[in-house]
Amino acid sequence: MTEFKISIIVPCYNKEQYVRQCIESVIHQTIGFANIQLIIINDASSDLSGEYISQYAEQYPNNIVYICLEENVGQANARNIGIERVNAPYLMFLDSDDWLAEDYCESMLAPTFKTECDLVQCGYIEYRKDGTKVNRENSIRNHSKLVSLKKVDDRKKYLANNNLAGVIGRSVYRTAWLNEHNIRFVKFNKYEDNYFAGIVNYSIGTIYIVPKCLYYYRILEKSNFHSRNDKDHFERLRLNIVLIDYYKETRLWDQYYENIRDSFLDGFYINTLHIIFCQFDGIPIDQIKYMQKTVKELFPDYLETIIKPEQEMMQELLLTVEFDHFTVDDWRQMAKYYRAYRGGITSAFDFLLCILWRNWSILQINKQ
Repeated sequence: MTEFKISIIVPCYNKEQYVRQCIESVIHQTIGFANIQLIIINDASSDLSGEYISQYAEQYPNNIVYICLEENVGQANARNIGIERVNAPYLMFLDSDDWLAEDYCESMLAPTFKTECDLVQCGYIEYRKDGTKVNRENSIRNHSKLVSLKKVDDRKKYLANNNLAGVIGRSVYRTAWLNEHNIRFVKFNKYEDNYFAGIVNYSIGTIYIVPKCLYYYRILEKSNFHSRNDKDHFERLRLNIVLIDYYKETRLWDQYYENIRDSFLDGFYINTLHIIFCQFDGIPIDQIKYMQKTVKELFPDYLETIIKPEQEMMQELLLTVEFDHFTVDDWRQMAKYYRAYRGGITSAFDFLLCILWRNWSILQINKQ
């Protein structure tokens, strides 16, 4: 049996326009394709994706494991199916509309030859529809060493200053570690990656950061984060509640309360407000009220997070919005200013003035 150095799991559903570039980027890795096991799960595609994958599987029968599903099971289940076929000490997940830098595998596996790493991560590049590229390397700057997260204090400090979540493709996992902890994806309508990363964040023992951007993440209009007026965006709310239940069932809630709180406020509230402001034509006020009620119930000390020096100004502003009294019109005005800020039309200071004015006006009315 061929001894592969890494297994690459690619779920594919109707990506005929991109899947060949994805596969080609794996075939032409600098470590040599002979060292790579490519596992492709055709999730009942109705376009030409399956035909293209079959051609590659026939050409490279020793390297490509082609799994063709008759019914669509979703990306989470497809990835889990791929994990069961892994035959290498390390594995990674590659979306079929993304691709790899040619030295991805070489750079990501290099640290594993010197020491055993549970997780290796790099930066990634957003490739947008207009051809522009944006490097996402903030979380990997000033890193190029093995970091141990086996002590509670070390993990607290690392999670407070780094974000292990995000694009799953920028991560290479040690297969034995993943199986020992029985970490798998759970099916949600969107954002399965966030749940997976939320488990990994508090389970990983050692991590090595490669200070390069090696993964190309294609931004599509219909992608999880960018689709408009899609109620499935609110799956991120259910997902974060499920994570909270998991943390409470274990010792993690007590050990890492502040880390969990800050991550929850970001994923459940701040990022969801961003999506509402930027991706919805109307304001789903019921969802916002539910978000606010949940934050207050779970984390009555939520405002403590805004005094942290690493907190971004925009997060501080959104967390200080008066929770109880904003009307739909107030939120519409907020969304307008927020979009103007994101588009560079107005400054964070102008946005702050908007928040202060709306809050002050409401409080004055309530005093009467």
